[in-house]
Amino acid sequence: MPKLKIHTTQVSHPLHFIRQILQIIGFTVLSALTFLLFGCGEGQPNAVLELYVLNGFGDGVPNAQVAIYRTREDWLNETNPVKPPKQTADNGVVRFVGLEAGEYYINAVSDSLNNWEGKFRTTVKSIGSFYVNTEFTVISKNNSGLLAGAGGKRWRIVDVTLNGQPFPGGIAPCVRDNFNIFFKANKFVRDEGPTKCAASDPQTLEGTWRFNSTGTDLIFDYGNEIEVWKIIDISKDLLRFQLTFGAAVVVVSLRPVQ
Repeated sequence: MPKLKIHTTQVSHPLHFIRQILQIIGFTVLSALTFLLFGCGEGQPNAVLELYVLNGFGDGVPNAQVAIYRTREDWLNETNPVKPPKQTADNGVVRFVGLEAGEYYINAVSDSLNNWEGKFRTTVKSIGSFYVNTEFTVISKNNSGLLAGAGGKRWRIVDVTLNGQPFPGGIAPCVRDNFNIFFKANKFVRDEGPTKCAASDPQTLEGTWRFNSTGTDLIFDYGNEIEVWKIIDISKDLLRFQLTFGAAVVVVSLRPVQ
């Protein structure tokens, strides 16, 4: 049988969906044939999630690690995946079969790229004897992947300066042992650690975190209070930010801990 050829024209859409049409058709047909030949038993979960992992240019990302979860909590902690994690094919596609209808959370990672700041939630439908759900998720290198982690990435203060000089008196032990814990999907917990500076201080303070549009500010929202850190440096091993109080400039450095 002659191969089907589809000629496409480059467009400005960031995901270049047209360039994916041929692959979508091929995998959808393959999924249909698989179920027709080996279909699930009656009453068994039989939906398919066909996931395209793309980079910012709309190209498929090969060998990306992909896992799906039923709850946001499992996605945050990367526990209890619905199916064993899989790797994408050369065109960035991965398929999960035998799924129940409902909401799923997608975790897609390739080296320093992830989908945490993109679309990570999808709804799977199950109609008839089989149903193929096609979804797209974009992975990118982002500060979220450096700052946060599954189950929460913990950071501790290691250095503080005031106007370029060591902070007078150094870092108090009740501050040095604090944990600043950053979770995926913008959850944040500040834990006082083993010691408190005041007995009345709560052991933990919870809120949300996010970067501004330029990635220069790290913004915390505690419900009734907003806190802003001016980012100086950020990597997987170092977070340095600045706070300004009038003429006083305080620079704080944190490093991750187990």
